[in-house]
Order: sequence, then structure tokens, then C-alpha cells
Amino acid sequence: MPRLTRAEFLDRFAGKRLDLARVAKAPEVKRAFADAGVKLDVVTQNDLYGHDEFIAGDRELDALFQELRKLNPAGKDAMEIGSAGAATKAGNLMQALEAVSEKDAPAPAPLAPTDRRLETLRLGGSVGAGGDNRPEDVLAVQQRLSKLGLPVDDGGALGPKTKRSILLFAGMVLGAEELDQLKVVIRPGDKVHQALAHPDAPQWVKLPASGSGFVNADTDHHDYGSSHLVRVVADVGRSYQADYLLWHPGAAPISTNDASLRAGGVTKDHESHQNG
Repeated sequence: MPRLTRAEFLDRFAGKRLDLARVAKAPEVKRAFADAGVKLDVVTQNDLYGHDEFIAGDRELDALFQELRKLNPAGKDAMEIGSAGAATKAGNLMQALEAVSEKDAPAPAPLAPTDRRLETLRLGGSVGAGGDNRPEDVLAVQQRLSKLGLPVDDGGALGPKTKRSILLFAGMVLGAEELDQLKVVIRPGDKVHQALAHPDAPQWVKLPASGSGFVNADTDHHDYGSSHLVRVVADVGRSYQADYLLWHPGAAPISTNDASLRAGGVTKDHESHQNG
């Protein structure tokens, strides 16, 4: 029976997103899910990034693939989809979702150099592999990345450290798990530029050894991540401490492990865990 691998699924949805409001109203989606006897939660539960009502990006689409694969599994990383006129449940649902998918949100139009959001990081051209890479722009990006805790090369030259840190920062901002598959050039006014210039830009930090309600159990140097991750862990730990540990003093704290390596990127321990 015809099958579809995880990589093929991600490729089919590359550059696309699922608007959950549209998905919930689309007659073809309702019909496909009713025929399969499956609830729409299979889709909506994969809105992992801030509940923005969209499924987009490798992490969310991979989570969706895994849910569909459960209906008609074909090994660890594939699902049976059938053929025209004889599609499986997973195949029918995928086709219905693909039919209502839309092009992912385009990069915002470049902002004027005087826009206050970008005053802290003005760029006259693009920076990154294949970009304009004017020395003054590269230096400005390096200084900002370094301030956020990311390693860079010296002297305004676009070297391997700077290229890697651009990818790592973009991975944090865009939710891209596989950095080696990411092709990013920072363009004046685009999403990555705006995030880099933002005063609350994610910093690259070492996770604390412990905190209220949690401990860091990592022992193999996978203990780096974004400051936003640390904030979430700390918030959850405090809630757990107040709501549970206070009343169950013998219970174990939350244990964190395997965030990302010091430089992010590929780790032999996981397929993801690359962007902190």
C-alpha cells in the first residue's frame, strides 16, 4: 500500500500553514474527520507555539504527522495513505487538510530605518550566507548576537560562528528544529531582524541547576537554551511548588534534561532539541 514518510509529509506542507479557524469550518475537513471517526483535536492539539491558532513550521507539522501516523502506521516514520479512491483514514485526513492549507505568512514588508523598533539595530543590507554582508551590518549583528550570549567571529567578518549563531537565533524565533535545513538571511525589517532588535529578544543561556519546584538533571552538556525556555520552566516550577509540592513535601520536583548543546544544532541524542 502506498505510504508517506515524515520527510515527504513535511515537504508537502513546506511553506504552508493551517489556519485552525478555517480548518474547523471547512466542509471537506468536517466530512473527512466524520468519515474517519476522528475528532478535530488531532489537529488543534498541535498548536504548540503560544496558541496562535495556526499549525506551521517543522515542529508543529511533525506533531501533526505523528498524530495522523497513529491512524495508519507504516513503521516508525511513515504512514499508509492508500491511493485515489482507496485512501486510508490518514490519507483522507491529510488530503482534506492539504486542500485548506494556505501559504505561510510572508515576511513583513521592510520597515523604514527610522522605525523605533529597529533603532537599536539598523541594517543597510542583508546579513547571512548569501547576503550583502556589508562589514558595518555584519558587525552590528555580531555585537547584538554576542550580547544575547551567542558566539560570533571577530572584526565584522561573516565567519562560521556568526553564520551558525544567525541560524540558531532564527531557529528560536521561527520555531525551526533542524538548523541544518534552515536557510536564513537577515533582511532589513524582516521577522528575524525585528526579533533581534527587540528588547525582549531571546538570549542563549545555560539552564540553572535548580529552582523553585525543579532541578536540572542534565549530565551530558545539553543544558543550554533560550531565556524564554528558562522563563517557562521557572514559571511552571513555581506553580508546581505552590500547587503541589507545598502539600506533598515528599514528592519529586520537576526534572529537566536535554535542552540543547552549547552551540545548539545537531545532537546524536535527538532528532530535534536543536534550537533551545
